[in-house]
Order: sequence, then C-alpha cells, then structure tokens
Amino acid sequence: MSTLPKTIIFLGLNDILNENFDHYLNDGFFNKTNHFVLVHILNNDSKQGFPPGIDVNDDKAVENFIQEKFDKVEDLLWGDSNEKPQLEKAILFHSDPKLRALNYLKETDANSCVVVTRGEQGVEGVFRDSFAYHLVAHAPCDVLVLRPSRS
Repeated sequence: MSTLPKTIIFLGLNDILNENFDHYLNDGFFNKTNHFVLVHILNNDSKQGFPPGIDVNDDKAVENFIQEKFDKVEDLLWGDSNEKPQLEKAILFHSDPKLRALNYLKETDANSCVVVTRGEQGVEGVFRDSFAYHLVAHAPCDVLVLRPSRS
C-alpha cells in the first residue's frame, strides 16, 4: 500500500491533441496529493484519431507522441516549480479502456482520479455510455470530473 496520496489523471486523446489543460489548472484538484500518474489508455479505436503525421501502426511512434504530450502537461501543471510532486507517466494498452482504468485504479491503490468529460448535455449527455460516467459509478476511489469551459 502506498504511503503517498496518489491521484491518477486520465488523459483522453482529445485532451492530448487539443493541449487545452486550463481545466486542470483552474479546478484545484491538487488537494494534498503529492504523487500523480498521467495515464492514457490506448486501443485500436483510439489510434484512429491520431494526427495524419503519426503512423498508428508504429507502436514506438505512437508512444513517443503520447510521451511528448505528457511532458507538455507536466510543464503546464508544474512548470519549474520547486515543489513538484512525484510524477509517473503510463500508457496502457487495452481493448476496453473503462475496464482497464478501473483495474489500474485498484492495482495502483489510487486515492483519487481525475477525468475530463466532453460536457454533453440533454438526452445524449444523460444516456451516453461515457468513460467519465463509468468511473464515477464504479471507481474504488474518489473521482473528480472536469468539464472544459465552453468558449
């Protein structure tokens, strides 16, 4: 069991591609956590959304692309701060991202997790089988759901 409070930050492909992390910075999820894990769960469906310059059949190219984006997230969240938390980065491969996320939370003994929703409203938003909703309903820890501000 980990002695440090641990927060898992799930970054979807849209979060990584848009590089819009203002919602992380403005929502104050840092609480007393001093150990963070940036996580992207990759599967064949998500590979289809990568930019044209990335060869999705080249696992190393995909991994390098995601790692570069993780580095940008780290810079945006903590910059050159002297009080950087312990930080890990993980790319998980699984055909069912929801199941993998739940198992990862259990495996890592996470205290909390952060996930971004697209913020859909109305009937589609209520009945949509979303990743964020699934985590809220089944996660073994606290879940902070962030909805990016609408421009």
